Amino acid sequence: MNYMDKAIHINHKDFPDLITKKCGFSEEKAGREYHYSVTDKYGEGRFNRIMLGNGIEVNMVDVIFHNNLRLHYKLKQPLFEVVYMISGDLMFFNNEMNSIMKMRNGEANITFSNYVEGWLEYLSNKHYRYISICTSQPLSKVLCADEDWDDEIGDFINIDNKLSNHLMIPQKINPILQVPFIQMKENSMSSLLRLVYLESKAMEIVALTLENEIIKHKDTTCKIKLNKSDLSKMYLVKKIMIENMENPPSILELSKMVGLNTYKLKVGFKEIFGTTVFGYLRDIRMEKARLLLENHELNINEIANEVGYSNPSHFATAFRKKYGVTPGHFRF
Repeated sequence: MNYMDKAIHINHKDFPDLITKKCGFSEEKAGREYHYSVTDKYGEGRFNRIMLGNGIEVNMVDVIFHNNLRLHYKLKQPLFEVVYMISGDLMFFNNEMNSIMKMRNGEANITFSNYVEGWLEYLSNKHYRYISICTSQPLSKVLCADEDWDDEIGDFINIDNKLSNHLMIPQKINPILQVPFIQMKENSMSSLLRLVYLESKAMEIVALTLENEIIKHKDTTCKIKLNKSDLSKMYLVKKIMIENMENPPSILELSKMVGLNTYKLKVGFKEIFGTTVFGYLRDIRMEKARLLLENHELNINEIANEVGYSNPSHFATAFRKKYGVTPGHFRF
């Protein structure tokens, strides 16, 4: 018997049975903040829902459930969402991807869809903490309230339409994007200042997400036609490279693993992500190396091996090319 056969299934219409208002809500010109707590019947913890004045919503979740729980949801309006997983491995299913995925500690997931339906799965007695930044409004309206700016964001609107059903396979969050999420989590301001601060951080996250995941990857001339299945396979390639950066597969091996021919894999990957497969590999290797250098737990040769370089001098050359300094100078 599958362990979820014994799980409690809750439809989105029955959420009021799961959570209850804890202390009403606070309201300022910058937005509204609602506080909810998990009912004793299901577990403990809280959901904070912050609806900001610029149309962005922030959800901060910190919960533990007594039993395995599957929450089913259905959203008919367009959705843009970035989720950062602080703790807990959250299983989820999205009808667009038609597959079950897991978001682990330190990973992020991006949804850019016209219609979202699926479920979230929580295991019993596990501590789940995550932050969600989302909006159901067109991003052009969120980012540019002044209609006179419409001509300035034509390219962005085109990208918005092009990626109207864009879902990312969960992956380790970019350190640059991780910072504002952590700042939101640790913020202790109160009342109006808190809402203003959260709005600034939420806008920063939206801007960084669009810049790093969408704007840089746009291409005015489509070199190859990619369907939804192809797109999900490209993100799978990205995930495989992240998980195997020390000993990555070849292009031929990758093509067999994801079910794409080598031409579509190489051209399609560059069109979506703005770099080659192995250019992306170099970037994530250097990003991991930078994080390892910051904590001083390993020496430089060990870090080189950790990110897939058997030759320390090759590692130093690649690091200097990426960051402008050698690993030794970066550390000290």
